[in-house]
Amino acid sequence: MNEREPILENAAVCAVAPRHAAVVSTKLAPPSQATPWIDRSDLLEPLLQAEQSKIIVVTAPAGYGKTVLISQLHHVLAEQGRAVGWLSVDQNDTDPAAMLGCLIHAICQGLPGPTCFVAASQGWSFEANVEAGLANAIAAVAALERRFVLFIDDFDLCEEPDAVSVLSTFISRAPDNLTFVIAGREPPRLSLRRLAAEGRVEVVNWPSLLFSTAEAAELFASNNISLTADQIDHLLDVTEGWPMGLQLARLTLDQNDDPDEVIANFSGRFRNVSDYLTEDVLALKDQPTIDFLLRTSVLERFSAELCNSLLGISDADKIIEGLARSNTFIFSLDAEGKWYRYHHLFQAYLRKRLDAREAIRLRKSASNWLRENEEYQDAVRLAAETKDNDFIAQTLTEVCKGLAQTGQDRLLRSVVSRLPFETLTRYPRLALYTVWSDDMLGNLQEAQHLLD
Repeated sequence: MNEREPILENAAVCAVAPRHAAVVSTKLAPPSQATPWIDRSDLLEPLLQAEQSKIIVVTAPAGYGKTVLISQLHHVLAEQGRAVGWLSVDQNDTDPAAMLGCLIHAICQGLPGPTCFVAASQGWSFEANVEAGLANAIAAVAALERRFVLFIDDFDLCEEPDAVSVLSTFISRAPDNLTFVIAGREPPRLSLRRLAAEGRVEVVNWPSLLFSTAEAAELFASNNISLTADQIDHLLDVTEGWPMGLQLARLTLDQNDDPDEVIANFSGRFRNVSDYLTEDVLALKDQPTIDFLLRTSVLERFSAELCNSLLGISDADKIIEGLARSNTFIFSLDAEGKWYRYHHLFQAYLRKRLDAREAIRLRKSASNWLRENEEYQDAVRLAAETKDNDFIAQTLTEVCKGLAQTGQDRLLRSVVSRLPFETLTRYPRLALYTVWSDDMLGNLQEAQHLLD
């Protein structure tokens, strides 16, 4: 036998090159769980039924419980005696040889008996035998008389196209008894159109991972935190069901002697939340993207056109597309993908980091753009957030007719009611429209007060 060829003792043998033989053991098993798992059987049951799918893809922003969910699925399948393998991808898995070596080790973890063979020949080049390694791994799984489920976590950390192509090739040639479960913050950059068209791709996105009221209640109860139903509902509303947000609320409650104050004021400005978002989200972004996030955080909703005008750039569409693809707490508000918003906790966190004077300048600029583009409601709300009474009155004067024509008289009256009377007297057109609006709404006493 040629010494330079990988040795295939039987169909259940994997060949790995010497320099890739040692894979850190923690990459080959689900991470340990510091706190008890919250039962997500409602999510697990469909995935167990989807085991016959070729690929199960789980994508969501940081802290949505992707790893926890697939760890639970791995645990259930292992308990049932199924053949399973696990690989946690990291930034070091950047070349085809390293990626294939890791995949082979993960497969060997789930094969019966002493099935993983490490090639001993110092002259064998793994890089030149990627095809042979793939063939061996595929043969090893195909020889099993049962289904094999290979879990690949954090696959989005593998950004090198050649390394990604190894998995893509692996999937395209995989035997029918091999299922892949792939999790990450963004959809895997794999060619899945054909499999999706055949109905063999199961996708779990962030809305499915949001905590229900029952799951939130279980989270707090399992940590001996007694909350009322209204308090749980409030935290669910503030966190928008974000599992890590609720975990961070739990941690904050553990550290604080005044739970009522924590619950009433919990936001992205709290230390535990800001530390998490700094380390797990913002630290992974380049400076131009961070600047974009900070400066657009003043907007309740935004479009590429608005961001281009506000920031003096021309590529906001590409930045937004990248943020949406990487699930950076950005949500589309329409089917066309024109308008977006940030998760409320993430937005509050970003706003805390933005200079106050810069925030006012940005709000005024954005309000003017929105007014000129007949987005009157947003224009008024941003103007109100500047706390500049004259700017607010000027904005209202420009849009009051438009607000009236679109049936938003109550918004006009709400903002006007917070202006000092002396400010209103300097804007007679606004005062007249306010009188008319009060009369239409039946607020005759307020209308008479302005006329006097």
